[in-house]
Amino acid sequence: MYSVAMISSIGCLDTARFMLEPIPDPTADAGPDTSVCLGFVVPLYASGAITPDGTYTWTSIPSGYIANTATIYVSPTVDTYYIVEVTNGPDCDAPPAFDTVLVKVIPSPVFDLGPDITICYGDSVIITKSFSDGFDFWTSDPPGFISNDSTVVLKPTVHTIYYLTINTATCTYSDYFAIDVVHGNMLPDTLKKNYCNGDTITTISAPSGYLSYYWVQTGETSQSITITNPIPGGLFTVLGVNTTNGCKDTMLISLNKLQAIRLYVTASDSNLCKGEYVQLSANTIDNAGYSWTSIPAGFTSADQNIDVMPDSTIIYVCQADSNGCKAKDSVFIKVNIVPYFHFGNDTTLCFGEKLLLDPKVNAEVYGWNNGYTDSTLIADTSGLYSLTVSNSECIVKDSIRITILPEDLPFNIPNVFTPNNDGHNDFFEIRLLNTETFSMEIYDRWGKLMFRTEDPNKYWDGKNNGNNVSEGVYYYVATYKSTCNNKLMKKQGTVSLYR
Repeated sequence: MYSVAMISSIGCLDTARFMLEPIPDPTADAGPDTSVCLGFVVPLYASGAITPDGTYTWTSIPSGYIANTATIYVSPTVDTYYIVEVTNGPDCDAPPAFDTVLVKVIPSPVFDLGPDITICYGDSVIITKSFSDGFDFWTSDPPGFISNDSTVVLKPTVHTIYYLTINTATCTYSDYFAIDVVHGNMLPDTLKKNYCNGDTITTISAPSGYLSYYWVQTGETSQSITITNPIPGGLFTVLGVNTTNGCKDTMLISLNKLQAIRLYVTASDSNLCKGEYVQLSANTIDNAGYSWTSIPAGFTSADQNIDVMPDSTIIYVCQADSNGCKAKDSVFIKVNIVPYFHFGNDTTLCFGEKLLLDPKVNAEVYGWNNGYTDSTLIADTSGLYSLTVSNSECIVKDSIRITILPEDLPFNIPNVFTPNNDGHNDFFEIRLLNTETFSMEIYDRWGKLMFRTEDPNKYWDGKNNGNNVSEGVYYYVATYKSTCNNKLMKKQGTVSLYR
């Protein structure tokens, strides 16, 4: 017992007493021995430190584990001793205390479901676990498979993950694996093969992309087989081995007989003139495609109806295809050459001359406007000559006007004119046709030259050097040479001028 006297600042006296008791030495308790399933965790609890700052230090045999807390969580793989050292902290000199706990490891079932696998659609796989103890429980993702058997038959239709959980008396273990399902590429599983009414042979084919083929009904191993005398509703099964994954596919092919199609081709006209169009039409057939060709070759079209302008006589051939059934028809088009000709410009002939009108064209029919039907005609009189020629329906017409001059050129010479600018009879003119040379002089009564010209289209306006001449009688002299002869001709006379 210890006492202490204390006096305050104001003189008050007080006494305190202390009882010193010794701190006990620490004890160590690691708890009872225990066991744990392999791969699981077990907690260990230590006690025995007296002071709040007491310490716990864990080690192990086999060595390798160290911890500094009262409670630890361990997951040994073999049986292990865990030793705990307990102290009262750094301020106490009491010796440490020790305790040991044994953690026995319960071995897990030895099983492995193996790696993920791939199977073909429709195939199955058998899985047997190698560990015989415990209770089995199978599940799947996507859900739908549950089993308690140690051996299971798995036949998924889609990618599936399978889980196996084994419960022993003390432990639970699990593993999983995935099955990927490969689908073949023969779609659909059934196929209808059409053939046309009247066909004695048809060919059926399996899809490409397979390593090998086998036809169940015939035993053939080719991709395509030929069926003689097909029967409606006949069934053929083909097996194909996939080139990428080795999976087998099966396809069922049934024969379906189609009615024969009928094709008719018509032409808006079968007798053409060159340069004309013709419309060719094919009748409408359900689900049909059309293909046009020609004889001679050179024309193609995929339209049902076409407009064409052939250069020469030709045969157009049309083929229709509806679901594999074909039909063909043709049309003959005659192209006639158009008998083109042209007589040229209108023509003037001299007296006594004739002109041979020859179109120089081959035609079936010739028709002149005077009723003649020969290919040529001699024109010996003035008038309009017309010719119509035709080849079949191709008709061409042309005409020419022929003028035959009289033996002596006609004159129209006035004897009076009035150059007063009233628009009537203001000029003195001599009208001549078909002359090679021409000259005209006008004189007054005293023989003075008033006007002269060598142009048959130039007229006297009653002036001399730009001045009006007086009224009176004037004399004219005209000389000319006709194109029809080489003879120089002269005409002379008088003309009266009034204003």
